[in-house]
Amino acid sequence: MNTLLDQVAPVVEGLGFSLVELNYGNTKGTHQTRVIIYSDQGVGSDECALVYRTLLPRLEIILDSRDIHLEISSPGLDRKIKSPREYEIFTGKQVRLLLRDSQDWIEGTISQSNSDSVTIHQEAGETTVPFSNIVKGQLDYKWEVK
Repeated sequence: MNTLLDQVAPVVEGLGFSLVELNYGNTKGTHQTRVIIYSDQGVGSDECALVYRTLLPRLEIILDSRDIHLEISSPGLDRKIKSPREYEIFTGKQVRLLLRDSQDWIEGTISQSNSDSVTIHQEAGETTVPFSNIVKGQLDYKWEVK
């Protein structure tokens, strides 16, 4: 059986966006669906509206309901990274990591990611960090905004 994520992701990706997160719940008969999308070109209100207009009719069919509350948004400037898949989506972006064996954050640019670890580029070179050693990770746009 396909999950909602399996059915929504190809639609979002077909529009040229990465599906960062999908949250779904049913509250008092209303299908609450929150979708977070990303694109290297940025995500603004026009892009969110496009995904909303495209996704809502499909969700009405998939969920067999017209009572759907759909919210589309961007990841935000300082998103907390929640899964290994997100490190892959944000390859090339600045990140801050708090590691289990350190009290200081390390900063760098994500150069690659796989199912076990992320490699970040720092001034001193490349550092590969296993996900099991990461306490917190978040995007850090302060270096990109000048």
